[in-house]
Amino acid sequence: MEKTKNVISDVVKANKDGSYRFILSTDAKDSDNDIIYQDGWDMSRAKDHLPALWMHDHHKLPVGRWKNVKVTGGKLVGDLELAPAESSGFQKAINSLVDNGFIKAVSVGFRAKEYNERKDDDGYGYDITKAQLHEVSLVNVGAQPEALALAKSFCPDFDAELGEIETTKSGEDVDLKPASSEKKPKPTPNLDKAKSIIEGWK
Repeated sequence: MEKTKNVISDVVKANKDGSYRFILSTDAKDSDNDIIYQDGWDMSRAKDHLPALWMHDHHKLPVGRWKNVKVTGGKLVGDLELAPAESSGFQKAINSLVDNGFIKAVSVGFRAKEYNERKDDDGYGYDITKAQLHEVSLVNVGAQPEALALAKSFCPDFDAELGEIETTKSGEDVDLKPASSEKKPKPTPNLDKAKSIIEGWK
């Protein structure tokens, strides 16, 4: 059973190496009424490389990688190392939004290996006792309210214009504007040409 589970984060302090410490998963009941037991994680695929994706999109380049992924204090935690901002305009925007606390949610992508269906006062859900971790994504909305991001790196300047999104220096407002405000005139149909084409079909 392939599943994803989101956690909500908050940036509160800095790691010395500029990475971001996140709580990736807890055993709290999430919005789908599921519980992942943290002592059941299989992290064999996370030892050498665990990608950080955007919204579980496997068809796009990763936005970073996860380091020091482990279960501690009953929570799955890891350090997010973002890809270089100069990699692309999209990456520069992601880095700025994470750094300034606008992206606060992560989601674990995994395969549930052992699970049991459960029914309680909140309805049906799964107790997931063993799961293999495949990746962890940055997402817009999280599902586990207990999760916290525990790290914030230094605040670099992001003052380049990125297509339709213009970012100013870190800490200032982000101005969203269309690429161009000019209205293009609508083409005038050539009625004579259209009639000649239609006549040729008869």
